[in-house]
Amino acid sequence: MKPYLDSPDPHAKPSAFDDAFERWSTAFVASGAGQQNSSLRAYGSLWRHFTKWCLGQPQPLSLRGLDAADLE
Repeated sequence: MKPYLDSPDPHAKPSAFDDAFERWSTAFVASGAGQQNSSLRAYGSLWRHFTKWCLGQPQPLSLRGLDAADLE
């Protein structure tokens, strides 16, 4: 079961998380901080796991409304 499929929140979809990571990684590389591919791969792996966790919650979490209480 993929709870995000029934979510009315368009920000609680895999594409929203993918877009956010793409924007962040572009800025990360442009800043010069992401010059090693291994860093970007590590962050990408962490992001995919975080995305899976957020979207796998009974009430899928979106990035737009995410706060510290959601992570407890």
